[in-house]
Amino acid sequence: MDESKITDANDSRVTPWGRFLRATKLDELPQLWNIMAGEMRFIGPRPEVEEFVKEDDFSFLKDIKPGLTDFSSILFRDEATILAKKGGVEKYPELLKIKLSLGHLYAEHKGFWLDMKLVFITLISIFSSKRASRIVKKYFIEEYDPDLIESVDEWII
Repeated sequence: MDESKITDANDSRVTPWGRFLRATKLDELPQLWNIMAGEMRFIGPRPEVEEFVKEDDFSFLKDIKPGLTDFSSILFRDEATILAKKGGVEKYPELLKIKLSLGHLYAEHKGFWLDMKLVFITLISIFSSKRASRIVKKYFIEEYDPDLIESVDEWII
């Protein structure tokens, strides 16, 4: 696996300033340009590193644009730390399967009200990621795909 594409919490390439930007999610600001250019939306499945996914896995992106926030970005807000605790970036393909399932879940239920709820929950996640994760699990995953809860729980730290 090419570690240059995925970072974990102990990655030596991440500077102290970079850790701050990542922790506060300020590193996402450049994606506002993609949103203004019409290439992305605020809400929608996060795009993944192309070399780790098959195009067919993201076939739902033919119908909707990728987004800045979604179920995965709320549940796995600190992905680098999660990967570090689970054994490193080698575990990324396992996490990716769950993220793909969550992307499909969003695509199946997308709509104005779901987007508004995800905006609200994303704001909550800024202040309390655990609370936001509980909300997503209880009101969305349990309702839409209860079989997915166990897999999600294995990865939430």
